[in-house]
Amino acid sequence: MLRIPFHAEKVFSGTLHDIYQWQQEMFDGSFQVFEGIKRRDAVVVIAITSESKIVMNYESQPGSEPCFGLPSGGSEDDDLLREAQRELEEETGYTSNQWKKLYTADILDYDRMDWSNHVYVARDCQRNGTRSDDPGERIYPELVSFEEFVSMSQLPGFRNGEMKRRVAAMLYAQNHEEELEAFRRVLFD
Repeated sequence: MLRIPFHAEKVFSGTLHDIYQWQQEMFDGSFQVFEGIKRRDAVVVIAITSESKIVMNYESQPGSEPCFGLPSGGSEDDDLLREAQRELEEETGYTSNQWKKLYTADILDYDRMDWSNHVYVARDCQRNGTRSDDPGERIYPELVSFEEFVSMSQLPGFRNGEMKRRVAAMLYAQNHEEELEAFRRVLFD
């Protein structure tokens, strides 16, 4: 995973991505310009209702095929829990008073991108009806069982790629039933 060095120079500032360059010493003592992308970290929420259903979104954005995914979005603030709470309410209309940070995942798809997803579990979620889609999204929340969530996470285009890979690893493990049961306990207990 690339970490952009402190001395790197920002050469481009975009809406979602910033581009940095720096001189990197090679093994032979020479230097080359390296380049890296910094993206705002994201929050991902596994929201569980008091009826033990998981809140999934069916969503579409301009230029993309509609897909399923978990409530998520780019962090606009350093308070990641507050960001997760905001994303959940904006995208689904659900709120919760029971939050737990599950893990932080450095996104490894890109060897030149500095980006992390901060995954939270929100339990005993209640719908309060204050959903508000951004102009560039249409989101339709759906309640699904744990088993449906596992299946849906493996659909082509599932929005949360890191979660898709994590669940796939559980499914393909020799002891996959135990892996999935352990994950279920983490979410619901």
